[in-house]
Amino acid sequence: MTEFSLRLVAQQVQTPRGRVYRLVAYSTDHEFNSIEFNSLEDLRNTLLSAIPNFDCSELNPATTRDTQILFTTGMRLSQAQISGLGFKMAAR
Repeated sequence: MTEFSLRLVAQQVQTPRGRVYRLVAYSTDHEFNSIEFNSLEDLRNTLLSAIPNFDCSELNPATTRDTQILFTTGMRLSQAQISGLGFKMAAR
């Protein structure tokens, strides 16, 4: 199974329509779209569905209305896990 090395970043973003949660992936070899979730629970459920052993303990709502990074982590994921998170992958 091919694995891809990437950095995942979860952000809490304050928008005119309210608070949203954004998941972003970075890789030196591929580009990914960012994914927005309407709730922190939706983000948690998606992470755990694609990566069952993912530690969501750091994934707590920020206490301010500003945009904040909730977590950032490097990991190796399979194509199925990347797709399970909702990312579409394109080569650079």
